[in-house]
Amino acid sequence: MEPNFKEMGVADLREYVLNNRQNKQAIQALFTHPSIDWKSLPPMFAEDGTPIEENIRIVEAAILEQATQERKQEAAKKIEPNFKEMGVADLREYVLNNLQNKQAVKALFSHPSIDWKSLPPMFAEDGTPIAENIRIVEAAIMEQATQERKQEAKKKIEPNFKEMGVADLREYVLNNPQNKQAVKALFSHPSIDWKSLPPMFAEDGTPIAENIRIVEAAIMEQATQERKQEAAKKIEPNFKEMGVADLREYVLNNPQNKQAIEALFSHPSIDWKSLPPMFAENGTPIAENIRIVEEAILEQATQERRQEAKKKIEPNFKQMGVADLREYVLKNLQNKQAVKALFSHPSIDWKSLPPMFAEDGTPIAENIRIVEGAIREQATQEKKQEAEKKIAQQKKVKAQLRAEIAEQLEAKLRSRLEKELQNQLNQLEKKLRAKLGNKLIQVGKR
Repeated sequence: MEPNFKEMGVADLREYVLNNRQNKQAIQALFTHPSIDWKSLPPMFAEDGTPIEENIRIVEAAILEQATQERKQEAAKKIEPNFKEMGVADLREYVLNNLQNKQAVKALFSHPSIDWKSLPPMFAEDGTPIAENIRIVEAAIMEQATQERKQEAKKKIEPNFKEMGVADLREYVLNNPQNKQAVKALFSHPSIDWKSLPPMFAEDGTPIAENIRIVEAAIMEQATQERKQEAAKKIEPNFKEMGVADLREYVLNNPQNKQAIEALFSHPSIDWKSLPPMFAENGTPIAENIRIVEEAILEQATQERRQEAKKKIEPNFKQMGVADLREYVLKNLQNKQAVKALFSHPSIDWKSLPPMFAEDGTPIAENIRIVEGAIREQATQEKKQEAEKKIAQQKKVKAQLRAEIAEQLEAKLRSRLEKELQNQLNQLEKKLRAKLGNKLIQVGKR
């Protein structure tokens, strides 16, 4: 099924056309896309149909520019993770891969899992980095990250070995031979009669190779039996509820399934009484009759597929605008309902237009051109309105973004000013205390 070209952007549509150059609908959709101002671009072909290479390059450049802009917008929409909800381990990895992300760096170096009060400052008062202190902080972050990873590893729940069958348990042990609990569970599984098997080790702990092979064979036999039972439990489709088309496909993919074959060659949708027998009385297949039966099955299957295709819901023509309806009709000229909906659309003043056909049913070419012009004009107007709505929406989004950015900047500036003011007040307080202290000392000396 082809994608909906009307809903695709220029970037995706351009890629599709490059990979499907024979698809005329996709090409038409690309070279009429409403995101591009076609009126401002020169024609790609002369009046005699000769391509104008310079103009084609200009149009290709315009398409590429729009596609690049769309890709940038898509990249900008990618949502960053919630740094407040991330642990130190994940946050550290993110920062290492995104060193330019100030929010992530700030979240890492103020994470509540680390006791920052116990750590020395990484920078001197003049802003100079203190290498030794930075190493200490990095070591503390690394220690917390390692601890988190260990906790995550511990949280991984092992399977319940007691509930596992021999087949699954055997596979687990082969992939995890170091897991003692799994090995113990396998070699004491209740599905195997261990009393009937010889010991795998002598009294002094020496392994007995022959006995080990016998035990392995018993485990393998039980595992194989379980796998066969699992395969038998797989539920086949209900052949009685299937149509000839689906049943025929199933039989072609599963020719060994006798129930499916029996259901196909006795399906009630086919008139078997009118068909000749496929086998003679002695059981010999009759090739000509088999071909006749196969053709009858194929005919019924084809008929069912056509009915399924017809059942696919068409768009609601009453809710479509002239622009979309016109495009649909151009692609589906045989659809009478769509054609009728277009040529009776309430957006067009049909009373003011001349009749397209004479009384004897002969088409009037001039009048048809007038009607087509009216339809095209209405379609163009609708496209313009859609474009204006998009522009208005984009402006609204930009205005909201500007307001949010302004609010964030104001908050940051206010916080910075408050800190600077507090620092100045602290310094002034220190100076005042120092002056008062000196005066008190002088008074004391007097």
